[in-house]
Amino acid sequence: MVVCLCTGLKERDIEAALNAGAGSLEEIGEACGAGLDCGGCHATLEEMLCRRSCESCPEGISLAAASHAPSRTPVRAGERISA
Repeated sequence: MVVCLCTGLKERDIEAALNAGAGSLEEIGEACGAGLDCGGCHATLEEMLCRRSCESCPEGISLAAASHAPSRTPVRAGERISA
């Protein structure tokens, strides 16, 4: 699936940037160029960052559940996710 229409980057390209250590929107942009133009992909990139940070959650919270949990803080541009 194409995530960033401006660059044509696909989900696998973003995953590669995440695997290489990108932990914020800015770091993804630096790594592969996604999210640097119109910003239309920021929501999807943030979801990918959230999924990555929640993969090791002991509760096994899904992305949908995490977005409704009051104790969860959403990822903001520029924030680094601690794993």
